[in-house]
Amino acid sequence: MKRLALVFILATAGPLRAEDEGVFLSLTRSATPDRRLPTNVSRTTSEDWESLGATALDEGVLPLPSVVVQKSGGPGSFSTLRLRGSPSSAQQQILIDDLPLLGVSNQFFDLSQMPLTDIDRIEVVRGGASVLYGANTTGGVIHLLTKRPVGDKPRTRFKSEFRSYYTQLYEGDISHRIGGFDAYASAGRSLTDGFQKNAESDNLHGTLKAGYTFGNGARLAVDGSIVDGEVGNPHGTVLPVEAWDGKKEREAVDPTARVDQKAQRGHGVVFLPLGAAASVQSTFYGTGQRYETRPSKSAAPDFEQDNRFWGNDTRFQWSDVLTLGAAYEWDGQKTGESAFAPARDNHITNVGAYGQLSLALGAWVFMPGLRYDSQSAFGPTWNPRFTVAWRATENLKLSGNAARSFRAPSFLELYYVDPFFSGNPDLKPEKAWSYDFGFEVGGNSARRLSVTGFYTKIEDRVTVNGGFTSYENAPQAELAGAEVESRHPLLPRVTGRASYTYTRAIGNSLTETTHRALRLTPRHAAFYQAAWRPRDDWELSSAVRYVSKQFQKDDQQGLDLPTFAVWGARLSKKILAAEFYVACDNILNRRYALTFDSESAFPFSTTRNPQPGRTFWMGTTIRFTD
Repeated sequence: MKRLALVFILATAGPLRAEDEGVFLSLTRSATPDRRLPTNVSRTTSEDWESLGATALDEGVLPLPSVVVQKSGGPGSFSTLRLRGSPSSAQQQILIDDLPLLGVSNQFFDLSQMPLTDIDRIEVVRGGASVLYGANTTGGVIHLLTKRPVGDKPRTRFKSEFRSYYTQLYEGDISHRIGGFDAYASAGRSLTDGFQKNAESDNLHGTLKAGYTFGNGARLAVDGSIVDGEVGNPHGTVLPVEAWDGKKEREAVDPTARVDQKAQRGHGVVFLPLGAAASVQSTFYGTGQRYETRPSKSAAPDFEQDNRFWGNDTRFQWSDVLTLGAAYEWDGQKTGESAFAPARDNHITNVGAYGQLSLALGAWVFMPGLRYDSQSAFGPTWNPRFTVAWRATENLKLSGNAARSFRAPSFLELYYVDPFFSGNPDLKPEKAWSYDFGFEVGGNSARRLSVTGFYTKIEDRVTVNGGFTSYENAPQAELAGAEVESRHPLLPRVTGRASYTYTRAIGNSLTETTHRALRLTPRHAAFYQAAWRPRDDWELSSAVRYVSKQFQKDDQQGLDLPTFAVWGARLSKKILAAEFYVACDNILNRRYALTFDSESAFPFSTTRNPQPGRTFWMGTTIRFTD
């Protein structure tokens, strides 16, 4: 019964706290101990990203291996990510509390619109993950596990922060449990003038969740959240990086363009225990998202798009051994008429069924799984996975994975139409096989080193045809490399955290069979953070992030994003219920960019999006438990 209760807490209410950091949810959809996991998984907690000053998802995942973030500017600017050199950001799935954040064909989620206020931990599975989560998991899954009420006393947190470029952050949350009833609420706002001109943003967000647990362990729970953001769209700068001086690159190519985004999300959960070791959980979920662009703040939208999807996921769990489930999703997109294309309104449906075993035989763990999906746009697909882990000694573990995954074509690729270009409703899904092998030494969260080698082959990639009139399936891609991740003590009261990724991403095109290096894929990326706690109430942390050169086009052609290394530090002091901190990012004031853009007046002219220079901030977090 204790094991069933643990599964229930994870599945319906959110993540375990830091003191329970010995289990992982995302690989099996149940609480799996670390000793049974392969080396292609990682986690990061709210304590980790608070020490980095991260405020949104695009900043919270930076310490993890094989994560490449493409960010168009400072806070609130459009951001995406890719895992293991995946050619597209649509090839990894973003999950929140075990369910997709966007629909099967609603892709390219903006990470800057996901504040970390409500997130307690982030789990990442690298490599094909379609067996449990369906489409768009070629690179893996990024799983956001939200906060939940803990204990029977009210818990309240307030945070205020002030940064360079007139950046302000205000957020707070409260949680409480009374008998079987529990509730959580949060709200926040972030504002900035931005590093570039016309890069100011204003984002609001709020969350409300409530649940009731019956005496027999059954539970009903609901939650909802809203995000409303507005940001300028300066379209970068035409100046090469070597011409930047801290002032010239701040001039905007487009001084007036705006982007508005609004999203609402909701879940409803029914959990029923079936005896001492089994349970059934059914979750209804849905999201509505509105995206608009404007030539200026007061102008009417020149592009409007509504994404909406809803679905149900129902699964049976027997202990931590067997998971069986079924899922249904309705996914729709409505786009308004623009100067180039007529209005369109499309939708698809997807039905899926999945099963996975987790068998422990002495020092060995075997995890076979299989999923079937049938989508109205392209029909059925089967995706198996097999994972094995062997604990050779108490301090040495070996593991391997083989998995098949797929990416569904997006609404744009299927149904877009204008006088010169159209989508292709006959597109097939992209298919991939992923393999990795790794070893881990050390056996706890304080002292651990893992090394993983990986290889992924993608077929039927969706790309523009030779005549630039539509999309086709044809090219291939091969992703290979190695990931290193470590947590370790350095000196008494000094700890370190490191990650390093080597990636070799190559692919061909419709016009040739030769495989060439893929665009926007750094060969090397590294992160290191050291934290010194001379006393329990003081902490000094310092972190360095390194990313090697990236290119605008395949085969290392076109404009480049030069190699950069960024260093930051944070000092904090706790006094009673309050924590006061000061910090500085990009201490050496490096000039760098993470992605390209295009001039709004000349769509075929490429620009670079400069990242902020040296940034200072100070803030206060107050926590009450009573």
